Amino acid sequence: MFKIVLTGATGVLGSAIIAKLRNENVRFVFIGRNKAKLDACAIAARPSESVILVADFADPTATADIFKRIERVDALVNVAGEQGPIGPFWSTDPLHWERAFRINFLAPATLCREAMPKFPATGGRIINVSGGGAAGPRPNLSAYACAKAALVRFSETIAAEVAPLGIDVNAIAPGAIASPMTQAILAAGPNASGESEFASAQKLIGSVSSNATRAADLVAYLLSPEAKGITGKFISAIWDDWSTLHQRWPLPDQDQFTLRRVAQ
Repeated sequence: MFKIVLTGATGVLGSAIIAKLRNENVRFVFIGRNKAKLDACAIAARPSESVILVADFADPTATADIFKRIERVDALVNVAGEQGPIGPFWSTDPLHWERAFRINFLAPATLCREAMPKFPATGGRIINVSGGGAAGPRPNLSAYACAKAALVRFSETIAAEVAPLGIDVNAIAPGAIASPMTQAILAAGPNASGESEFASAQKLIGSVSSNATRAADLVAYLLSPEAKGITGKFISAIWDDWSTLHQRWPLPDQDQFTLRRVAQ
């Protein structure tokens, strides 16, 4: 049975991933802060075959112990994230900024490190979920944007390091999804978050986002046998043509689906 460690399972995207994969031959390990919500995730998946682990990624010691309780893993999917401080960089609380960077970058990076010895000899998969700001500036959301950009470049880097081990590492951009992070932007107001961010968040509230479903489809694709060997990429679930990527692999343009400066 294919074993997946999933963080952020209680969120909108995590729930979409569970819905997409629950009828497949998979076993989930759910990681999050809220045990009651994790229990609900286990019920939504396969209760008898799901494991829940409670951990707060703001605690720098929390991630180091997680894989001590896991014997084997076939895939790690890092979805968990937090919006962090909202407003011009110089006006934000440094400790809040650091907390957001820990949750959005240092925690998933540590989980990647701890997962390495747990993959089978045949290899494994790592999918790191990026977010808005990774591919371009995102004013007033500096901690979140910078952490996600770091996560993408980290994914590209370790993909090259672990390729000889048969471990595929990719980052994905799920697109705009209504979530508690959207609520945080609305709560901060247009002056702190910026008129454009605030207006975009308003449009998302109350909508049933197809982006989460599309992103879950991309996760399922990257975990599938046909996607084996696709690695080191930053893929947009919404804007990129990824469904036939295995048929075009390896890509002739090695800079495609990566964080790169465009040469003139």
